[in-house]
Amino acid sequence: MKQKRILVTEGADRSLFSFTQNQIEIIANTLLSKINSIENPGLLEGRTGVSLFFLNYYKLTGNRKYRDSAIAIIESVSINLELLRENFGFSNGLSGISWYIEYMAKRGFIENDTNEILEKVCLQLNGVDFCGISDLSLSKGLIGNGMHFLARLSNPNFLAQKELHLKEKNISFILVDLLTEHLYGIKEEGRKNVYEENCIAEIILFLCQLQKLQVYSEILDTVLRDYVNCCRKFSFYKKSTLYTAYALYQASKALHDKELEELSINMALKRIEDKDKANRETGILIGEMWRAHLYNLFYQQTAIETFKTAALFWTNKILSVKIIQSEMDISITSGLAGMGLVLISIVADFKPDWDGCLLL
Repeated sequence: MKQKRILVTEGADRSLFSFTQNQIEIIANTLLSKINSIENPGLLEGRTGVSLFFLNYYKLTGNRKYRDSAIAIIESVSINLELLRENFGFSNGLSGISWYIEYMAKRGFIENDTNEILEKVCLQLNGVDFCGISDLSLSKGLIGNGMHFLARLSNPNFLAQKELHLKEKNISFILVDLLTEHLYGIKEEGRKNVYEENCIAEIILFLCQLQKLQVYSEILDTVLRDYVNCCRKFSFYKKSTLYTAYALYQASKALHDKELEELSINMALKRIEDKDKANRETGILIGEMWRAHLYNLFYQQTAIETFKTAALFWTNKILSVKIIQSEMDISITSGLAGMGLVLISIVADFKPDWDGCLLL
């Protein structure tokens, strides 16, 4: 699927476009030189995240060296999955690696029948007592565990295996039920801190993704609407993060709510006025590169030129970083893999899909 580039290959943008491509190449070579020393196997903070970058860089350049590196990394990670049997998290554990294996299968990089590869992972995750998980976050909690089931349910080959499909579908229903209980807890306690805002944004985005699979549609519509109303009730939208604005925008599409769509767009536009407050963003997506990416997403989906201008502003901030001299880690959330993926999204004419790992 094509997208509108915010940088083009001609005119005033030409030199910036070339410089951006050069920066992505530097990131790729830096990650290649570091990969053997990276011990963390995780998706958001480790080797699997670097593999995700290499796959997308291969798609941008056609250079099979990066495709082969991506596959070699995930093969080495898969061999050692037993070492993660106690870590169910999305950021550094089994849920994130499972999501990525399904991502590769769906795009034809490995066989689409992932049941054999993920057999032990599924047994472990299917046996988790989700009722005992108090952390709801994408990174380490319930939403992150839910990403495994979301990826499994979206695999066409998996749908044909009715017994397995029914079991994972039922677990997804349990997750939605637990999220409903959490919502009542927020209402009763009146909590409205920063953690709750980020958590609610992640939950809203997760529910939007689950709804696309047409799983428990009527229940999901109700729960999603309740979370949106909760967010508005606590007045998060008056000084919310850009991530929350994007979550509400996605909810507006899922619920076919024009009023909510307008509100979320205005929230995002308001954040453009607060350039000096960029470092006050909180949650899993913080910093200049994620502002660039989120504004780019808003531009792609709304065609509002103000969002394109904002995305370019923050892209220039990213490009001012001297990669070779920087002490950035290799992670997706705050490091080189994330920066590289965001820059690929800036110059690519295809619609990136890597950011599904961040519910975007």
